[in-house]
Amino acid sequence: MGRRGLLIALIFAGLGLGDAHAFPAEHLKVARAALIAGDKRAARDAIEAAHEAFSSFEGVAADDVLATYWVYSGLLAYQRKKTDGTMDAFRQALVVDRRFELDKELVDDRELRKMFEALRGE
Repeated sequence: MGRRGLLIALIFAGLGLGDAHAFPAEHLKVARAALIAGDKRAARDAIEAAHEAFSSFEGVAADDVLATYWVYSGLLAYQRKKTDGTMDAFRQALVVDRRFELDKELVDDRELRKMFEALRGE
């Protein structure tokens, strides 16, 4: 399993995220940890779980939560070398929340941050 996989498994267990009925933000916390760890599979699983949670969530999700979902989806696409998917997801994030700021701890790539800001200016 390795350190990364163990870390992600512990986070899932600690948050009780075995199913998609958790709040989307809880899945996004797991996705963030997986993205930082470079664990693409765990990030994908958490992002998919967040997507499912949005569909069963009763109420309106906050703009920053939706924008975070799209940014994390874009970062996952970027890690998979899918530039078009990255840009599309970043655009969606900015449609939802024009003032969204990238987390510098999560996104240390200067060029990627420049691309996000350029998309904000579109």
